[in-house]
Amino acid sequence: MTKTVLLVIVLCLCMIGCELAPIPSPQPSPVPSATLTPPVVPTPPDIPPIPHAFYGRVMIHGLPAPVGTTILARGFNVRENVPGNPLVTIADGKYGGPWGLEPKLVVQGHIADGTLIEFYVNGEKANCKTPSTLAWGDDYPFQAGDVTQLDLNIP
Repeated sequence: MTKTVLLVIVLCLCMIGCELAPIPSPQPSPVPSATLTPPVVPTPPDIPPIPHAFYGRVMIHGLPAPVGTTILARGFNVRENVPGNPLVTIADGKYGGPWGLEPKLVVQGHIADGTLIEFYVNGEKANCKTPSTLAWGDDYPFQAGDVTQLDLNIP
């Protein structure tokens, strides 16, 4: 059959009352309801504060500590056995130095400012003081980012 004959048959059927299947009308799709769930925000990693660095003189029983003396800092959350803590002396009577490239005793970890730090010389607890203080103390407060001249003494 030709296309024309088919078209005529379809038109005739429509005129005599034959119903063709209705064409469904498009139905609106359901709209999702809004939720009040807050977005998940990743938390940043817990970053420790900037270290506190120390250098100064070190005496053992009234004499300058010899080359090879080990200086260690201890305190709550202080990391030990990491680069900079302990520090081994490379000159008699001093540990580290004030200039940028000189080594320093580096106190680092998740340490709150004001946490008391103790110092050990060859495993013995040392007294400490800054050049501006007269009395020797047992410890020194941590201050993130500071570089402190702190003299150490084993009486």
